[in-house]
Amino acid sequence: MTGAAQPPQPPQPPQPPQSPQPQQATWRDFARSGDFAALDPDEPMNARLRDQGAGLVPRVLAQDETTLSARVGCGALMAMLTLPAGWHAIDDGRRVLVFEPTGAIQIHLHLLPADGRDNATLLDEIEAQMRADYAEPEFVRLSVGAIDGLAARNIFDGDQPLQQIHMLAPAASEDVRLRARITATPEAISFAADLAELIVLSVEYVG
Repeated sequence: MTGAAQPPQPPQPPQPPQSPQPQQATWRDFARSGDFAALDPDEPMNARLRDQGAGLVPRVLAQDETTLSARVGCGALMAMLTLPAGWHAIDDGRRVLVFEPTGAIQIHLHLLPADGRDNATLLDEIEAQMRADYAEPEFVRLSVGAIDGLAARNIFDGDQPLQQIHMLAPAASEDVRLRARITATPEAISFAADLAELIVLSVEYVG
C-alpha cells in the first residue's frame, strides 16, 4: 500500500551567498619576531632604558611559542597581560609602555582614577587637553563592547603626522579605568589599535 502522492513543491528562491565571518586577530598577527628576546631585561635597548631610569621590563610569567605570545606581570597596573613576541615593554611603576623596535607604534597603559566621572566626561577632558596641545585636531568617539574610546587625527610631532586613540576600559575598582593611549603614524594606526584592544582584553588584575 503506497502513500498519497505529495503535491509538487514550489521552487525555492536562490539563497544569497553568506558573507565570510571576519577572522579574529591572534597574537601571531602582531608578532614582530619568532622569539621573546625583546622581553629580556639584558637586551641592549632594555638595558639602556633601565640604566637611564626609564623603568624595567615586566616579569615574564609564561611564553607560548605556538601563539608567539608572552604573559607578563605589570606592577604599574597590578595586573597580568599578554604581549606578542618581538614587542618591548617597560614598566616605570606608574605606567607600562609597549613599543616595537622601531618605535613607530607606542601603547601607554596606566590606571586612571575616575573620581565619580563617567567615560564620556573623562574623554571630554582628554579631548580638551588635546585641543590645547595641538592646532587643529579632529576627533571621533568610539565604543566597542566595554571599551570607550576617542580617536584623534591631524596631530603632529614636528613635521611627522600622527594619530592617537585613547581607550578606557574597566579596571579592578569601579572608580578606576584602564587607559590605553595608542600613538602611531596614519598608516599604522588601525594595526596599532587592534593590537591595543587585544592587550586590553587580556588584562587580568591581581590582588
